[in-house]
Amino acid sequence: MSSFVAGQLRLRASAVRDEALRAADIAAEIELQLMQDKVCTDERDAVADEMEHERVYAQYCEDLSEQILFIAENIHTFIPESANE
Repeated sequence: MSSFVAGQLRLRASAVRDEALRAADIAAEIELQLMQDKVCTDERDAVADEMEHERVYAQYCEDLSEQILFIAENIHTFIPESANE
């Protein structure tokens, strides 16, 4: 039972990590647009806020992924293998 749960948690951690990478890519793209002056002056603050939001979200997802992996690696302390029944 705990092996199954650990496997499911690892899958979830991978999906969350993918989300972190996606958000980091979006933040990098926004930063590039800001650096290349592809954003109207009127919208720079809003776009910079969006970039910061994506960075914070990416870090949140990265941290969450690490926490999920930690639980997956230690699931046997929560659900002993004898709980297979």
